[in-house]
Amino acid sequence: MLGAGVANKIALHVPAAFSAKTIGGMLQSELRFCGVVISDSLAAKQLRAWSLAAHALTFVNASGGMILMTDPAQIPVTVNAVLARAKADSTSARGERRDAEMSCSPSSGSAHPRLT
Repeated sequence: MLGAGVANKIALHVPAAFSAKTIGGMLQSELRFCGVVISDSLAAKQLRAWSLAAHALTFVNASGGMILMTDPAQIPVTVNAVLARAKADSTSARGERRDAEMSCSPSSGSAHPRLT
């Protein structure tokens, strides 16, 4: 589980849960972690100054796999943002194989696709 803490020596001013360098780089590529990467709650007080939808997409784009949301009222915003991006990506990528077989072995790297 990655929280909203910032490790400036890893990703300057970027909370761990939104850092591609932390999730996709260090955790998955360097450490070969193949499990599900879970965010801390995106409803956390320290994150309220920013858009919930933007945080959800940033987490998924950084290779995050499961978003924790402790405020049920904010779940639709999170789900709608991620689904809208997935639909847009699916539409723009017709004809491309986006669901390539992935394995999680030390030689294969990250097993988690990214929304782009």
